[in-house]
Amino acid sequence: MEKLEKLFLTTIKNKWTLIGFLLFFSFFPTTIAQEPVNAGQHEINSKVEIYNDQDWLLFEEVEPLRLSLAFDRKLFRKNTIKEEYQPAVLSVHLPDTVIDRDIRIRARGITRKTICTFPPIKLNLKEADLGDTQLKHQSTLKMVTHCKNSNMYQKYIFKEYLVYKLYNLLTDYSLKVRLVQIDYIDTGPKQKVITKYGFLIEHIDALARRMDCEEVENEYLPQKNMNKEIMPLLCVFQYMMGNTDWSLAGLHNIKVIQSKNPTDFEPYPIPYDFDYAGFVDTEYAIPAEGLGLDSVKDRYYRCICFEESSIFESVDLIASKKDAMFKLIEDFEYLTKNEKAFLTKYLNDYFEPMENDKVIRRDLIDPCIK
Repeated sequence: MEKLEKLFLTTIKNKWTLIGFLLFFSFFPTTIAQEPVNAGQHEINSKVEIYNDQDWLLFEEVEPLRLSLAFDRKLFRKNTIKEEYQPAVLSVHLPDTVIDRDIRIRARGITRKTICTFPPIKLNLKEADLGDTQLKHQSTLKMVTHCKNSNMYQKYIFKEYLVYKLYNLLTDYSLKVRLVQIDYIDTGPKQKVITKYGFLIEHIDALARRMDCEEVENEYLPQKNMNKEIMPLLCVFQYMMGNTDWSLAGLHNIKVIQSKNPTDFEPYPIPYDFDYAGFVDTEYAIPAEGLGLDSVKDRYYRCICFEESSIFESVDLIASKKDAMFKLIEDFEYLTKNEKAFLTKYLNDYFEPMENDKVIRRDLIDPCIK
């Protein structure tokens, strides 16, 4: 650890400019026993972390957080498939100082663990001695990384980040994200430092508390049991994004939360992981099997049949946010003009046909799973 601390001091002195930001949260985890809602149908997570009103304020900020993460890269690559935690040091760059603490990290994800030389990371802060810092009592955070070192993969990060932000415009039943600029410090013999962008994903427990809900851990919930407003909206949004890499069955890239209000018995689906979406268009993405699609950029509606009115309402809601979506893309400074033009065109290829009710019925109602 002395060697690592020396590395930090040297690197900080010679390379980093401290950047200010408004950082977040302190919460008080509590384990509570909860009777299942509609026993035998929904299984409510019996361990729910409770947060106070100051939680996750970092997701209200738009400027990237400035972090650094020091760990043994060779050991990380070795443990990627095993999902074993290893020690690391997380540093948070404040206006006038740097706070560094011992934490644990491991690789996360499914496909990206096999194809990425730098897969997504789970930050485990549960056992960290964070003292009176702004990270006091933090639990775990998912961090989406650049996967590979090429500039193209860095662009994928920005586009996937935008998918989350676009969904945030449509519903509060969505995970918030925050860009981070990270210095990765290899504590091995080469002591190599690389700087990349990634983003943090809001903890599902924080979203659940924000919406007065609890997480449901049941892999057998059908779409027809979901909230009759959010489920059709999610389906149309995934269609617009060209994303077929999700399924409620098995909770593949979907979380589910349930309201604590006993009169609100329909769970809410929460999507995440959009790297296979046509909007992001990663080079490794392929359409879901059995759909007959040539490219992830080809749109495909893969939901059950809902009331026609709910589909039209979802289409109308998305249309009402069209200008806000285009502005979000246009104002995003981390993509080039040409890259923004591609994203805008991809969305326009959805919006323009959806102005015709016959097309809505053809593409979103007639193909539904009966």
